[in-house]
Amino acid sequence: MDNNDNDRIVDPLDAANTPMHKCRCALHMIGCLLTLLNNEQKEVLISFDFGGLLQARSYSLRMGLVEDWIVCFDPDTGILSVHGQVLRMTAAHAGSLLGLPINGPDMESILDRDGVPGVDLPIERAKMTPSALFASLTKKPTGEDFTRILLLYIITTIIRPTRNNHIPSTYLSLLPYIDEIKNLNWAKYAHEGMLAAVQTYKRGQAKAAKNKRIGGCVWLLQLFYVEHRSIGIIHQPLCEREQPRIAFWTDALISRVVKHINTRRGNRQEDHPVRAEVSDLRRDFGVLKSRVDEISVSLTHGMATLHSGIDRIKCCCQFTWPMEVTRLRPE
Repeated sequence: MDNNDNDRIVDPLDAANTPMHKCRCALHMIGCLLTLLNNEQKEVLISFDFGGLLQARSYSLRMGLVEDWIVCFDPDTGILSVHGQVLRMTAAHAGSLLGLPINGPDMESILDRDGVPGVDLPIERAKMTPSALFASLTKKPTGEDFTRILLLYIITTIIRPTRNNHIPSTYLSLLPYIDEIKNLNWAKYAHEGMLAAVQTYKRGQAKAAKNKRIGGCVWLLQLFYVEHRSIGIIHQPLCEREQPRIAFWTDALISRVVKHINTRRGNRQEDHPVRAEVSDLRRDFGVLKSRVDEISVSLTHGMATLHSGIDRIKCCCQFTWPMEVTRLRPE
């Protein structure tokens, strides 16, 4: 499969026929959970500043396409190279697509890999899995335990799913900071988690690893793709579209975009086979330009540091040289 043309799925509605165990981003379960929560419980989600998730109009992943996009995605640069285009994803996209907070301190500032010793857990640690959290959320009334379980469930299934079936100790370390959740940069955390998960998955694929589950918020990849490939369907410029974008994308619209792209690709291939080679060249040029820009910024920073060091040396010499001359002059 070529990296510049990757819609191998003819029928875009592949979600129902795809084994969801391949992905830890459990959108279908979030959709089910939100239909069971009452308004008071939904307010808890809003208090985290995760209210954008309540506006989603589709809770399905096209895993056949997601796997294709992963092949074309470079987690080191955040670049998705598809159909002759080079699209760069940033943390800001996680904010605009999912409605997650984009400002505030990084998550790493309060996370602890060892969790918080002695913290009162809402569920027995050994049994703390996404399934157990879901079951507990459907039974518990609104309160402190419900709030903490909901936070863990949203992080584990949507924002930063891991390939492990148990809740990481790192996430448990957030429980003492419930009141600060809304002030943290969740968009960056989701974006960085997706990059790391794709990188891990691609390395595993290269080694023919048996565990082929995809971690991270791959929902971002799906939304990012359809949002940038919807020319001719959405006529507003990207910067003028109402946010969060998950409030716009229905299953029907996603299918329409994919069908539109498949049709255009077919027409291009019939019109001129050389265009595929041109698309490859454009993609490679875009990636090369991006890396040259990064090197240029690094060199500029290095030169500025070097000049600063030279200026400090000159300054020191101006002060020490007259003193040395005076000391060496014969009396």
